[in-house]
Amino acid sequence: MKKCIKCGNELVDNAMFCPKCGTRMDGAVASGNQVVNRANSQANNQAGSQPKGNRKNINFVGIAACVLVAILVISLGSSIFSKRKHYKPSDDLGDDFYSGTIQIDDQVYDFPCQVSELMDDGWTCENHVKTIESHFYKTINLTKKGRSFSVTVENYEEYPIAFEDCYVTAISSDNYQNDEEKKKNLTYPDIYFPCGVGFNTSLKDMAKFVEEELDEETVLTDYETEGNSLYHYEFAQEDEDKKVDYRIEYKTNKNEKCMYTLYIHFYYYNKESYLGADKADPEISDEVPSEVEDYELPEELGDDLTSGRFELDGVVYEIGTPLREFYEDGWELHYRQGSCRTYLEPSEIGQVIISKDDDEEMYLSVKNNTDKTLSVDNCTLYEVRYNNGICSIPMALPGGITNESSEDDVVEVLDDLGVEYDKPEMNEWYYMIYVNNLYFSMDESSDGDKCDIVIRVDTTQK
Repeated sequence: MKKCIKCGNELVDNAMFCPKCGTRMDGAVASGNQVVNRANSQANNQAGSQPKGNRKNINFVGIAACVLVAILVISLGSSIFSKRKHYKPSDDLGDDFYSGTIQIDDQVYDFPCQVSELMDDGWTCENHVKTIESHFYKTINLTKKGRSFSVTVENYEEYPIAFEDCYVTAISSDNYQNDEEKKKNLTYPDIYFPCGVGFNTSLKDMAKFVEEELDEETVLTDYETEGNSLYHYEFAQEDEDKKVDYRIEYKTNKNEKCMYTLYIHFYYYNKESYLGADKADPEISDEVPSEVEDYELPEELGDDLTSGRFELDGVVYEIGTPLREFYEDGWELHYRQGSCRTYLEPSEIGQVIISKDDDEEMYLSVKNNTDKTLSVDNCTLYEVRYNNGICSIPMALPGGITNESSEDDVVEVLDDLGVEYDKPEMNEWYYMIYVNNLYFSMDESSDGDKCDIVIRVDTTQK
């Protein structure tokens, strides 16, 4: 399975977007009419008759075996399916598809709603942070009675607030289980939108709804890749106060009875009515972890591309380098509200911006590996993102790949080193490597034929 280029979430090969964080993947968008016609055609084709064969040559034993297997599969599927309670759409949803009113199981919510509303209804989140910094957001999983889905929560205030006081600005769900969900035997909740359609709406019924109820100009649909087995919808509507964005995918290799992935994002431009939460006061420890206090930089870059080392402005760093080491070489923390963290809670990962010589910037992610809340200065490097558009300071990887490398240069180095890589269908060129619990990407910079570079810890590898 491929993985999201932003959050690392596992995706099916032809996924158009990540159902966890909403990040768009590859592919071209087709017209609105195509999805309706092709979806109905797909559903009709799946219900069509099978080709006839010569009855005299039919293997009776083979048929009996197939029938037996079918009975077992149907019985097992019915048993599992029957254990899952289903909820019907409520009349309180109304008929304004873009109102922000969403039903989750038996409760109807007006989004954005505060996290506390969901938690008051029994939804829980394991090991969530206590506070969220100003204008930052978090994507978390909520669980209740064997059901689970993801939400993005955001702090609209100018100061840190409690996790429960943040607003839910996106929800996402899917009907496949990752390894963790299988262990916990988790399934998806019933999610409905206004007009009564929702996660349990079949592909055929959704195509009919789009054709009869929605303005074709607001619907982006489908994309083409070789062996495509997913069918993609996007619905969006925007006014002066908000934008509501739906992204939906169905499997099309069978007559799907429900959606495969779902992502809904609520953008609210006028946030005044959502302000007023109490200010939180996180207790930030002054203690310097031993892994930071005793750390020593690597002496050389070496030639092992998968080591996690990189050279920046003549200094060799690596994944795991304390942020304060960058300060020793002239970099400074460049605070920007909503983009640069100042503290991290236990085990939390957060983005920071460092700058040098006024106009050079680097985006990093750092992690707090302790059981106390720390200043980001005492956290260690989890991800580095080099972008030629905002930084011209030389960067190099072991083996010879640099920020000045062309596509041919990158391919030559990877082939010479014998490193396996993925090349998804996106941008002009893009190469990804998953090895030694690290993720690497090298792709064409928007600033000409140069190489933007990302290195991060990859927790999805086994």
